[in-house]
Amino acid sequence: MEPSSARSICLTCRNLNDVILSTDIVSKLKVRGCEIVVREVTGSTNDDAKELARSGAPEKTVVVATRQLAGRGRLGRTWVSPEGGLYISFVFRPQAGFEAISSLGLVLGLGVLDALYCLGAKQTQLKWPNDIVAPQGKLCGILTETVCRASRVEAIIVGMGINVNRSLETPTGVTTLSDLLGEEQDLAGIAAALIDGVCSIYEEWLACASDFGCFSARYTDALVIMGEEVCVRRIDGHVEARGLVKGVDSMGRLLVGDAAVVAGDVTLREV
Repeated sequence: MEPSSARSICLTCRNLNDVILSTDIVSKLKVRGCEIVVREVTGSTNDDAKELARSGAPEKTVVVATRQLAGRGRLGRTWVSPEGGLYISFVFRPQAGFEAISSLGLVLGLGVLDALYCLGAKQTQLKWPNDIVAPQGKLCGILTETVCRASRVEAIIVGMGINVNRSLETPTGVTTLSDLLGEEQDLAGIAAALIDGVCSIYEEWLACASDFGCFSARYTDALVIMGEEVCVRRIDGHVEARGLVKGVDSMGRLLVGDAAVVAGDVTLREV
């Protein structure tokens, strides 16, 4: 195997544990061209990645933390970041239109799923638009944000939080990778696997000219709610659609009954 050209940016590490974890991640990576920034504790890895992007950080700069103090989820919600988890944000700079970029988070969710399958967590599936779940509960969430200047998208920040090892802080109703695999997991190895999976599928997306249509069948196959009766609501509670889930279309919209839904919260429909 050709040696990885990834490197850790140790000047941004804040303590010895950061340096050790950063070195361990780089030693386990297979993808090339990444720059790894490790901060054992931070406010938000997405905010860190945005700051780096605005400062000119190259594509595939990756921020990794084992704890966040101000994490957030989709629609501005607070993201609980317990001990035992991994919080990873990527800087990407695709030359693509906004419509293509809007579905990038869905594509990268497939990359996370690929990594989890390789790790042995084959019972994991996707819950549109941004969650990875197992029968025991939610495992991972993904948040996509943009860095813009003068109405032009300069960078895409894709952040994810994954429950790796169970701790006293792990919320109820979620699962961890250690639950699924039956033993405590090495954080550096899991981080490397996730970075490999995400960066590999990102390169595949670029090779497809940023066309989500190349991935829509794979995404549909991985949908946990495929064939289920669901209700989709907007953030204000308004019902966007009700009906049977038929998959996703070539733009990443969820097909519910006769509707193609761009965004919303999906719950199983009460009958």
